[in-house]
Amino acid sequence: MPYSTANNSFQVESLVAKAMFPRFINSLGTSGLAKPYDGFNNRATAGITERFTYNQQFTAFDTLAVDLTTQNNNIYMRQQTITLDIEKTVPFAMTGQQMSFFSNTSDDSEFDAYYMTGAAAAIGNRFNANVLELCEKFWSDAAGDPTQPISGQASLAQIDTQFSNMGLYADNGSADRYLGLLPDSVNSLQLAYPNYFNQNVSTPIMEKGSTNELYGINIYRDNLMIRHTNGTFAAAGNVTVATTVPLTTQINDPFTLVSLSGFTASSTGVLLKGDLISFAVAGVPVYALNPESYYAYNNAKKFYVMGSPNGSGGFDPIVSSDGAGNVQVAVYAPIVANPADNYRNVSQQVVSGAVVSLFGGANTSYVKNFAFRRDGFFLSNPPIATFPNPSTPANNKYSAFPTEMVLRMKIPGSNLPISMNVASQGDIGEFNNQFTIRTLGGALPLNGYGFTYASAI
Repeated sequence: MPYSTANNSFQVESLVAKAMFPRFINSLGTSGLAKPYDGFNNRATAGITERFTYNQQFTAFDTLAVDLTTQNNNIYMRQQTITLDIEKTVPFAMTGQQMSFFSNTSDDSEFDAYYMTGAAAAIGNRFNANVLELCEKFWSDAAGDPTQPISGQASLAQIDTQFSNMGLYADNGSADRYLGLLPDSVNSLQLAYPNYFNQNVSTPIMEKGSTNELYGINIYRDNLMIRHTNGTFAAAGNVTVATTVPLTTQINDPFTLVSLSGFTASSTGVLLKGDLISFAVAGVPVYALNPESYYAYNNAKKFYVMGSPNGSGGFDPIVSSDGAGNVQVAVYAPIVANPADNYRNVSQQVVSGAVVSLFGGANTSYVKNFAFRRDGFFLSNPPIATFPNPSTPANNKYSAFPTEMVLRMKIPGSNLPISMNVASQGDIGEFNNQFTIRTLGGALPLNGYGFTYASAI
């Protein structure tokens, strides 16, 4: 079908800017709370990656006279990457009949309401779902009970304690702490409070349906919070570690491979991508560590199951045992147990014979709510375009569409910029028009800056 600038039926600039972005913002849920990362601006390309470096972590020694051979802090930079790999597009075509008088709409805002807001919501929800999948992996430290609903003060106290144990409480005060919950979980959390005569807490719940802050934690709703179902964990007895995890594992490793044994032979789905597992050595859990003091706190370190190696560099999300009941899985975060490593994250080495536990138990379905510090949660949603941009060298890009524009604004209250590309082309012979709305982004939930809070709802 031939297209040219003369064939474009609508002037896109006058049709798409009023209602689309607010709807997009409302769909972002958790993503809209991230900090802006603008390292890709004016050079946005799908798949491009940049490194993000943590503050250096050091070990202190109890002495004035040091042995620089054995007590020296070597500089080793801890890094994660942010990649523009979230690509969302909503194309839609309008027939000649639909185009007549803008499909019976009276003005631009009505056109937006019928078409553009729906497209924006679809993009926002899919974008937010991908961000939550990253949060699930990088915020795999877990508290709560997958078999119980979230409750009032007991749950909040546990969440508040976990923030402190992870070293996420004191920095810059506590006002930047967030807890994202499924709407049902919010209702479960608040259920107990109206029974108490506490005007400051009960009144906002009774009058407005919710309270935005409890225990010094900002509480919000996101109906895309991940609902996960565990694998079968089929086994006749204990599942154990088959091979000791070496002390050479480092924090920048993309995963740790762990060999397990004791599953039911030739069983499908004994573990699934997203399962959280922990270890115990001689009956003592492998505890998580506070990253500053290295003190173990009373919570077994949880590791996110990425899947089993498929031989092609990727992972099968469904982990099945072989004929001897063995499996090999990749887990995240890396298991760093070396006492001399500044980035160690577990209280002891995971050795052969260590007993493996599945958080929540076999076949359990539960909600992964997320608690986090905004300091360690970044989002990039740069402008993309095929036409020349004044900020880039002349003739660097050329439009592939008769009419194209970039829309960009900031989310109120967060200064997070979001962007969309809107392109349109029409065919004068067929009397139709094709719209395509696109966005490209990447998210980076820093490992250790958030955690999962599990609940039955």
